Amino acid sequence: MATARDELALPDYDRLTADELRERLEPLTAAQVERMHRHARDADAPNATVEILAERSEALRDALSTPPTDDAPAFPHHGAGTPGGTVSPATSTAPPINPPSHGDPTNPSQPRG
Repeated sequence: MATARDELALPDYDRLTADELRERLEPLTAAQVERMHRHARDADAPNATVEILAERSEALRDALSTPPTDDAPAFPHHGAGTPGGTVSPATSTAPPINPPSHGDPTNPSQPRG
């Protein structure tokens, strides 16, 4: 049974750029992405669109079948593994905040402006 276009999570998916589509797919569930993928295949959507939907659907299936480890993100994202993508013990706390070089205006012992 074919899915009606207005029943899709992103009914305008074929009007989005590749980057917009990837970004808007991230919060969707595996079932929503799979439904869109089937619809795109049946509707003869552009190959790039079908590939993006297939990749995201596969990534979500893999995430559901493989429990996350300490060194892997819990949810797959496009570009996972890029700098800033994971938290390690070295990056889990922020560096101390230093007051501005002209002094801290809340500290009466430091000169102001």
